[in-house]
Amino acid sequence: MSWNPGDDVIAVQRAPAAGAAASTYRAFGATLKGLLASTKIQIGVAAGSVAAVGVLGFVVAPWGSGDGAADPVDLAGKRGAELRIFASVSAAVMLTTHSVVAILTVGELARRLGRAVGLTKYRRANLLDITVCTYPFLLPYFIPPILAASATSAGEVYGVPRVSPLEAGMSNVYSWALLAIALIAIFTGYGRSEGTAEEL
Repeated sequence: MSWNPGDDVIAVQRAPAAGAAASTYRAFGATLKGLLASTKIQIGVAAGSVAAVGVLGFVVAPWGSGDGAADPVDLAGKRGAELRIFASVSAAVMLTTHSVVAILTVGELARRLGRAVGLTKYRRANLLDITVCTYPFLLPYFIPPILAASATSAGEVYGVPRVSPLEAGMSNVYSWALLAIALIAIFTGYGRSEGTAEEL
């Protein structure tokens, strides 16, 4: 078996009787090539994420240092605080393309806003977690849709229709439903009353 980087498949030196095995090797080679083709995009996304973390420092800094200083804005109640948490972590995950980095960046802001209006730590954690688990599977510049699109592009040899990262994300019903549930919970207050004052 020899690998030719310029070829679409792995060339397999087999007897005609081993057609099934050769087909398996070709499928593996096509998939591997599709995954390798997305490497440049992934490196670009990672480099952009590192730069975005620095930018987010300037975005979050005006909210205060987290040392008990007065909040600079009128929170307009629990719903307003939840919307600010949702919007902040949404911006963070879309800029950094990393859910953990987004949560760490906005976590202190969420704690201060939530405590100021009486949101429990579980409510704040749920808002952060649900929000960052949606965008990475919806937007075309995140790694999951890119990998999905790469895998389908490699399967064109076998009649698999090619799907773009945008199409892969827009077709993800689960993530759209999760995003809708987060917004419904914020606007209706569903689950907001659960918990006690000791859990702030």
